[in-house]
Amino acid sequence: MEFGRIRVYIQRGNQPVIFVAPHGVDDLNTDEIVKAAADELDAYAVINQGFMRSKTVDVQSDKADCNKIDHVIQDVVKEEFLDPILNFKKEIERMSAFQDLKLISPLTPHKSSSIEEIPSEQNPLIVIVHGAGNHVHKIVNDTVSCVVGCGRGTYTDSIICKEWRMNLFIEVFRHYFTEGDIYLGKASGKYAARKKNNIAQYFKLYKKNHKVDVLQLEFPPFLRKNKWESVNTGLNLANVVRDVLLCDSYDSTVYIEEI
Repeated sequence: MEFGRIRVYIQRGNQPVIFVAPHGVDDLNTDEIVKAAADELDAYAVINQGFMRSKTVDVQSDKADCNKIDHVIQDVVKEEFLDPILNFKKEIERMSAFQDLKLISPLTPHKSSSIEEIPSEQNPLIVIVHGAGNHVHKIVNDTVSCVVGCGRGTYTDSIICKEWRMNLFIEVFRHYFTEGDIYLGKASGKYAARKKNNIAQYFKLYKKNHKVDVLQLEFPPFLRKNKWESVNTGLNLANVVRDVLLCDSYDSTVYIEEI
């Protein structure tokens, strides 16, 4: 993907959503998914397109793991990758506060005007996109369309998204992604987004900010095998998130198997 020669591509939006691709270099076409989703939804995007995954940080050699907190808080990587996420989050919060206004509307011709609140305030939603391997289908003996991580642990959870919002996301996802099914990362497993060093846990564990919702998504190869499939996946993802943004609650529980 040619967004320029910079290592991290950033894009401003007008929706309370930040799409993030920490491994845009290494996880094939996750950058394309994020860019297409952000464009379609008019959302924010932060795409690592230059830092190659590494166990150590070496900015001179374009090496860093942007999914690890101890990497993204280091100089240069923080400036290029983490700071845009933090700045976009602040922009969303300011935008939400500005839009939290009162609307004056007459109820009937025989009554005086009444003041009615516009339900505009939204917690920022950060959607982190990764790529899973084909082995996920063999694990469950089924076609996996996505694995969602929310911070579940073996002994203690560190939940990074409100339960109703994740349940709604899962239900809507099944409507737009009809091949295979979405699975939940099992407690403390590879896809759980539970490790303390996982960027998905940054706001929960390190900022103690509970007004941010984060979802970690893992897409298998068939949904990102080429640019066309990846863009289509991004467009479907944007539709899912758009529908989720329309709601401020969801009462139903959903059934989802673990992987």
